[in-house]
Amino acid sequence: MTDIIEIDIIQDDHPLIDTELDYKGEIVRADADALKKEYDKGYDDGYVLGEDEGYSKGYNKGKTDEWSAFWDVFQAYGKRTNYTNAFSGDVYTEQTFWNSDNFKPKYLIKPLYANTMFSRCGDIANEYIKQLDFSECLTLNGTFQAVKIRELGVIDFSRGTGSVNSFNSSLVEKIELFTPPVDASADLDNLFLGCEKLVYIRFGGEILDSIKLQWAENLTVESVKDLLLHLKDYTGTADEYTKTITFHANVLAALDVEGNTAPNGITWREYAKDIKKWNI
Repeated sequence: MTDIIEIDIIQDDHPLIDTELDYKGEIVRADADALKKEYDKGYDDGYVLGEDEGYSKGYNKGKTDEWSAFWDVFQAYGKRTNYTNAFSGDVYTEQTFWNSDNFKPKYLIKPLYANTMFSRCGDIANEYIKQLDFSECLTLNGTFQAVKIRELGVIDFSRGTGSVNSFNSSLVEKIELFTPPVDASADLDNLFLGCEKLVYIRFGGEILDSIKLQWAENLTVESVKDLLLHLKDYTGTADEYTKTITFHANVLAALDVEGNTAPNGITWREYAKDIKKWNI
């Protein structure tokens, strides 16, 4: 207690010390004011950020819930198998409706029935369009008719029946892997009717029926070779030379370029005619 009394006395007897303390007090007050401003700014920024972030999170949560609820109903909780006209556009107004922004299914699409499923839809260019499973599908008439989709992934039409004019008049440029029907009665004649944009395609399984590709002027030679390799060999059967593969003249000219030989050293035309017994 004695020390404290002495200090008080010294302060009273030495005005300079009071001045110094006042000076330092101004600094403290200035620092306190600056600190309060920073606090207020931080509070305001934090409030705005929290409000924006909260709104964003709430909005996104709402959109996610909306997406989930829609596809639950649209896909019958993953059990839907009839996708006839499911994603088609309007033939009269030419509205496409479906595109990359809204075609985001919640469940794997695995149809049994897919007639005109994507007919006249917009350009869907996301990962979902390459995750379609047609391996059990029976009806494929006009499935991708007149679509604006540019690229497709694995398209397994092995169980297709009846008329399979699935890609007619489409703008499809690339099909990563196409497996045609194993049913010999399936009609593939108009499978690629009017497909002027088709450039790249690879095949799985065997091609049992005639296919017309004369519209695909820019079809790559490698695509043609792959197709010919997958023709069913009709040697010694009643179907010898009853099936025909038709290409654009420019594609055939590119195929005939010297050096383009089939696995056994003959030309690709000879391979189709003499080995597989097809017309080309």
